[in-house]
Order: sequence, then C-alpha cells, then structure tokens
Amino acid sequence: MKPQTIALIVIALIALIIIIQNSHSVWFHLLFWRMSIPLIIIVPLMLLIGFAGGFLVAKMKGKKDS
Repeated sequence: MKPQTIALIVIALIALIIIIQNSHSVWFHLLFWRMSIPLIIIVPLMLLIGFAGGFLVAKMKGKKDS
C-alpha cells in the first residue's frame, strides 16, 4: 500500500473519531446570526471547507503563466 493511501486512511479515521466524539450542540455566531448547531455538523463542514480551500490554492499555484 502506498504511503499516501495510509496517510489518507489515518487522517480519515482521526476525523471520524473527532466527529463522533463531538455530538453536542454549540452556539455558532456568523455576522449578526446566532444559531445552535450540533458540532457533528460543524466539524465535517469545516473539514470540507478546508479541503476545498487547499485544493483551490494548489490548483492556482500549479498554473504557470506563459
């Protein structure tokens, strides 16, 4: 198995453990809104936003101006 695959599996397992252990509700403030949202929703949402941001930055850095 490739090292990248092993690293991806380990990261996914750690993320899953964090998500499962944080199922209680918290207050979430966004500008003028205040919402009570379970952490089990916020954590995966923030992970997706982080992965998408990293993907976009890598995509933009990969382009070479000619």
